Amino acid sequence: MRKTTRISLNELINENKKEIMSNQEIINDIEKRLEDKHSKKVYVQEQQAKRII
Repeated sequence: MRKTTRISLNELINENKKEIMSNQEIINDIEKRLEDKHSKKVYVQEQQAKRII
């Protein structure tokens, strides 16, 4: 019978970081999502400022 391997949360996080950092496509996708999120935030703030004025 095979033993189950338990890893700590930190080990899991580190493994995920290594996987992400080794894949440029994933990095590009994350950067695009962050840019989109920032763009939406700036747009909403501008619209709210226009309503106040």
